[in-house]
Amino acid sequence: AVFLDKNSPQFQTYMNQSEQRILALYQAVIQSYQALNDAPKMMEWGEKALGFKPDDVTTLAMISNVMAERPPTNEEEKAKQMKRAEELATQAIMLLPTFLASPDAANLPANTKTDLTAQMHYTLGLIYLHQKKLGQAQQELLTSIQSKPNDPITYYRLGVAYVQDMKNDQAMEALAKSVYLKGVSEAGARDILKQLYVNKNKSEQGLEEYIKSAGA
Repeated sequence: AVFLDKNSPQFQTYMNQSEQRILALYQAVIQSYQALNDAPKMMEWGEKALGFKPDDVTTLAMISNVMAERPPTNEEEKAKQMKRAEELATQAIMLLPTFLASPDAANLPANTKTDLTAQMHYTLGLIYLHQKKLGQAQQELLTSIQSKPNDPITYYRLGVAYVQDMKNDQAMEALAKSVYLKGVSEAGARDILKQLYVNKNKSEQGLEEYIKSAGA
């Protein structure tokens, strides 16, 4: 056993390392439930992790994203979950500049930092989309795209936000980019794009060329 003066730098270093280890264990549990596709358990353990360290950016980003991506079907429960998700995502974005300037982030690759920034704004954009705050949703999704310009899912969500806001031309462009970039959102983006394109042009002729042009 080693006894350290609580006011010494050595004690503070020890406590910081212990805190990091404990938080890593919480996050390992969260990631395990993610592998099991168990969103309720992810959120449960996420709240426990935040109880231990309320200002941890990684946990805030992870849990707010799960809440945004897995909304309840019950409207009252959905509104409650989105309110909590908005609180967490907003807090994460506020803390992000300090985190990126901290020693903890010093060794992170540049693309990891930009991906984290993009994810946070994407999450908040999706939350606003669920809440029908369409202007704010569009703004956050566009901010996400500035950090990560080749993400098809973000373009898909942006297209949906434009559709709901009756901005069909902007919706078509965003959805065409999502289709061009492929990924899991391709089929959904193509279905909506096709409806908008045919409604505007009275024909599917030229659709593929439009997708390629938007993608370029």
